[in-house]
Amino acid sequence: MKKIAFCFLLLFLTVSPVLAFIVGGSNFGSFIYPEHACGLKPILPSKPFAFSSQQEIDDYNNKIKVYNKAIKVYSKCINEYLDNANRDMQRIREKAKDAVDDMNRTY
Repeated sequence: MKKIAFCFLLLFLTVSPVLAFIVGGSNFGSFIYPEHACGLKPILPSKPFAFSSQQEIDDYNNKIKVYNKAIKVYSKCINEYLDNANRDMQRIREKAKDAVDDMNRTY
């Protein structure tokens, strides 16, 4: 019985009316907080010790351009994940505060 009550409490906390007060996305999808889904961080291409031709310079510059685009996408994804996580923490803080207020309420 306690497990069922605990599951309902968790469900209530994740889909409660508090969600209407905090605008924005969320990372909650289950009872386990998910890791980011941004993939692997792009790897900065290593610069050759010396360039022996213009083609090598152009190839390296193209690799850097690709890396710069990829790191921007990755960074945007991570920042969105962090924004969602911060909103999720705010929702949890508000629920905890509501519980304390309910406990302290005198009848």
